[in-house]
Amino acid sequence: MEQEGRFIDLPLKHTAVEAEVSGPVAFVQVQQVYENDLEQRLEAVYVFPLPENAAVHGMSIRINDRVIVGEVKEREEARQAFEQAREEGRSAALLEEERPNVFTQSLTNVLPGETVVVTIQYVHPVPYDDGVYRFRFPMVVGPRYVPGRPSGGEPKGTGWSPDTDQVPDASRITEPVLKPGERSGHDVEVHLRLEAGLPVETLGSPSHAIDVGWGEDRSGATVSLKPFDAIPNKDFVLEWTLANDQPAPALLTHRNPADPYGTFLLYLQPQPEVEAGQAVPKEVVFVLDTSGSMTGVPLAQEKRLMREALTRLNPDDTFQILRFANDYTAFSPYPVPVSDHAIRNALEFVDGLEASGGTEMMRGVEAALAYPPDPRRLRMVLFLTDGYIGNESAVMASVDELVRTSRLFSVGIGASPNTFLIEGLARFGRGYAQYIDTDDPVDETIARFYRRLANPVLVDLELDWGGVEVEEVLPTRLPDLFDTQPLVIVGRYRAAGSGVFTVRGRVAGGTFEEQVPVTLPEEAPGNEALPYLWARQKVETLMDRHRLARSQSERDVLEAQVVALALEHGLATPFTSFVAVEREIRADLDLPLTQVIIPNRLPQDVSYEGIFGPAVRAAVNVPRMKPGDPTLLVQAPPGTDSVVVRFPWGERKLAFHDPVLDRWVTRFLVPRDLGDGRYVVEILLVRGEERRVISALYQVDSQAPRFRLEVAGVRRGSLVLRAVPVAHVLTVMGRGAEAVVLEDAPHVAVRTPDGRIHLLTFQQEARVWEASIPLAGLPSSRRGSFRLEARDYAGNVRVDAFDLTW
Repeated sequence: MEQEGRFIDLPLKHTAVEAEVSGPVAFVQVQQVYENDLEQRLEAVYVFPLPENAAVHGMSIRINDRVIVGEVKEREEARQAFEQAREEGRSAALLEEERPNVFTQSLTNVLPGETVVVTIQYVHPVPYDDGVYRFRFPMVVGPRYVPGRPSGGEPKGTGWSPDTDQVPDASRITEPVLKPGERSGHDVEVHLRLEAGLPVETLGSPSHAIDVGWGEDRSGATVSLKPFDAIPNKDFVLEWTLANDQPAPALLTHRNPADPYGTFLLYLQPQPEVEAGQAVPKEVVFVLDTSGSMTGVPLAQEKRLMREALTRLNPDDTFQILRFANDYTAFSPYPVPVSDHAIRNALEFVDGLEASGGTEMMRGVEAALAYPPDPRRLRMVLFLTDGYIGNESAVMASVDELVRTSRLFSVGIGASPNTFLIEGLARFGRGYAQYIDTDDPVDETIARFYRRLANPVLVDLELDWGGVEVEEVLPTRLPDLFDTQPLVIVGRYRAAGSGVFTVRGRVAGGTFEEQVPVTLPEEAPGNEALPYLWARQKVETLMDRHRLARSQSERDVLEAQVVALALEHGLATPFTSFVAVEREIRADLDLPLTQVIIPNRLPQDVSYEGIFGPAVRAAVNVPRMKPGDPTLLVQAPPGTDSVVVRFPWGERKLAFHDPVLDRWVTRFLVPRDLGDGRYVVEILLVRGEERRVISALYQVDSQAPRFRLEVAGVRRGSLVLRAVPVAHVLTVMGRGAEAVVLEDAPHVAVRTPDGRIHLLTFQQEARVWEASIPLAGLPSSRRGSFRLEARDYAGNVRVDAFDLTW
């Protein structure tokens, strides 16, 4: 890795995505290519996103011509197998789920010069809404705000945030990000084959530049990402519509004769016919995320959405605007009636909003849902956020508890929103989710919102399978359906059979009923993805109950059910992981093992300073020296309450504020037995309830620089001597540290046979030190002994003798 503003060479070189979309199901294979460019063994850790509804059913690694297929094990068992492989010198890979849309890939014992390809396979249903199919492949994990107090103890992961009482695994979801001006060589290619089953009317990507190749009847197409748009800093989104914009009911089935169960997926879009009635008065509550991650472009898009939304309110409505970050404020003490005056004041309120601080989303949820509703109106909450928080489950549980008769509609803002949270808010809030990038037009999003508020909602859905025996039909709690929304049902069956499926519900005070003939066959070898989709939906149903559980015993029972289901179907879950271990021991355990934490890019248009605040610096007064007692200086933001320093050898110290220097200061003693290397000192800054972790590098160097002195030639009556550095590779400790080759010596001098001393100067292009010494005074035999003295920045000195001939 190199310094800020320059190219950073990382082990992760390339990601290749191959996707096949067949009807409403996507089959995806992701390959991550890692290379070890070091002269040491490599351990790489990479936190990356996948779709929140992905059923991850395969992981393998390829090393040269060998393929090691991963197995699903309970999470702790998989972790132990990985760590044992590390200690034994076996190459291994571990894939862990941190959130439904966030995973950690770990590799260990990658040998110098070796390339490892990790292949991950998953399936997921393709969302359909308002006549449009949308395929999304996320490329970056947005930085998470972590509420709560540090819980102490060893961190569970390698992230920059300590684990807290509200986010116990915060250190597993807060990996480092590239700083402004930094870039890496990691790029992404995407290839997708679409088999829609019907002629495609429109096809395009609002996020990326693509190449499209069409099939003969336009029911199929191939899509590739253009090479110049391959930076992984935003989600890839592909949208298409069909020539027939009224999809017919579809039943997909899968069953092998030897399986005890068959699996089915039923897809239909109810079309209740209702007469237009008088608009029901509403209480519309707009909740705006104004935390630091919304700084700049995201907040500007949020304001554009609000300007459009405020001008579309009905005269009989009331409205309220709430903004939240570290705290929340309201436009008015109570919802106000719609009027020209109120709208003008609201627009001024919105225009004056600024983004800063943390994302205490719970306060926004409570402010929107907790106060008593107006019995004359339906409360509708439009929740705008990028979703960059770590306590998603707690927020969803709060929505479930408080929503009552209200409805919450979530809008994910930006190029890479947290879809797990956005979908969860809508699911528990009995609304629906939408997404809008920072440069998308806002009118369509707001028009859809108001159209659906105006049209009747299909509620109280019931299913009647007409005598066909089915089991474990999901979702168990059927959603309310808004205008043009589909109903997707998955389930299992033991016995084949035919019948008429009926869905019933209520709409606009009346009843609705639709019938669909169904046949569940004894044998159906196609649609191999269906068992994975059913199992993934079952896992999410159990996890929703886990998020709402009030006792540990209840959570333990649910966890055991998730584990049993995941092991049966071979899926990654929060409690099960994929692990692949090579049988052969190939690594030289005497060769140091270097861990590299691969940083993510920030999502497009997200401000680094908005997330991490203005420049905060920490530095050791002598950043490179022999073991000793250096001073650490920390430049912290105004209002900082305390600064706690954690050293890599386990010591913790409290810094004090020096008012003269306006810095936080502490001295520390570096253990004499500490090996040479570059160490990361972690600094926790506490300001109120805000917590931020920064770091400083301290380089221990007890070894003098080594050089080889050689004759470069004789030019113009002078002997040209060249000092070539012998690479000294430091052992690496600390998170995100990098291997460093030392060849820096501010003082390199040579003593000639006649006692003269000449300084050598550094030649940038050749990366050597040279000196020109007049031949006069040198032995006429053209042979002699030279002494080379080299001193490095830490003060280490080495003197070597060289017998040279010229």
